[in-house]
Amino acid sequence: MKRAALPLLALSLAWPLSAQADEIAPQVVLINQLKSCKSLQCPAAAQLIAMKDKVWPHMKVGLTAPDEMTRFWSLGVLSEVPLLKARDDIGGMLGDAKIRVRAAAAYALGAIKDKSVSPFLIKALQDKDLNVRFAAAVAMARVKDPATAPALAVAVRDRDEDVRAYACLALGDIGLKESVKILMERLDQDAHPKVRGFAAMALSKINDPSTFKLLRQRLKEETDAKALAAAIYALGELGNKKVLAQLQKLEASLASHPNKAIRESKDVAEYVRDAVDKLRATEFAKMKVAIALPDGFTVQAETATTATLVSAGSPVGKVTWHPKGKQAKVLAGAGAASVKFGGTDGFRSIAEKEGVKTARYFFDSERGVLEITFFVPSLAFDQKTFDRAAGSLTTR
Repeated sequence: MKRAALPLLALSLAWPLSAQADEIAPQVVLINQLKSCKSLQCPAAAQLIAMKDKVWPHMKVGLTAPDEMTRFWSLGVLSEVPLLKARDDIGGMLGDAKIRVRAAAAYALGAIKDKSVSPFLIKALQDKDLNVRFAAAVAMARVKDPATAPALAVAVRDRDEDVRAYACLALGDIGLKESVKILMERLDQDAHPKVRGFAAMALSKINDPSTFKLLRQRLKEETDAKALAAAIYALGELGNKKVLAQLQKLEASLASHPNKAIRESKDVAEYVRDAVDKLRATEFAKMKVAIALPDGFTVQAETATTATLVSAGSPVGKVTWHPKGKQAKVLAGAGAASVKFGGTDGFRSIAEKEGVKTARYFFDSERGVLEITFFVPSLAFDQKTFDRAAGSLTTR
């Protein structure tokens, strides 16, 4: 009987029994409940997370638990409560026999965001299981340690496309110029569109002019909508206006693009529009004119160049402007209090002289102000001259 009791005694020392719950720290009681969790929103995990750094060193109980799910969710808690003092214990979990535990350990190390975790992550990036390698690449992107770049440069050729993709993204987050060559290789040669897209996004973060030619080439050759959108985004970030006409042509032809996925892609439409605006912003200077409207007047949009003045729910006039900059005026309805450009001739001369390209309006209902933003070539921009014309804009 005495010999049979020895294992129970040993177990009680290594793992708290529920019968002793009144003598156990509340953290440990909650840790013992983690194995039944389905997510980090479960009561036990949520309460542990709410305790913040007070969970340590009690979480060691969970990391050394015999139950796989207790170890897994303990690491999940530590990914939400990143603690540098837990680094070595978490790093030791990379030797766990269970894949999900090793992957969770890599992710928890990334949450610490301290470069001292990098040796552990480099080890995890060489794990035999792709899930662990993936978690390591994601973690490296969070830590942003240049010391991990050589390991990531190998991982961008991993046999798994998700590992390759996130290794590319991590290199972009680290931002070393030395990574440009390997990222350009993935952008140009990888068979999986996700990797090509992530490589383009990574290059956009490094923002090296040497990538322009290849990114521009992807506009012609890329057949995947998301990868194309990423290349477009990167070109916008580079800021080289040589591609502006090509992007404008793509934007104008999207509705009839032969590739259905690209034609219907909201990402492509949004990214090309943003890239065009960004490249044009390097060419044009913005000028805003505010017109105070009489009480009770509002503005309703009709088209990109026309808005309607409304008073007491009824249209009383129109605001019009022309993208070519030939004229800009406010037309008031018959019998209505007028809102117009005073000194119109002076304004028009500026528009023609400076070559206004586009105009946008914004009505601030709280201030009763209509703001019209004109875009003019920055090289020809004369703010003082424009201010004189803008000062003539009145309401009456």
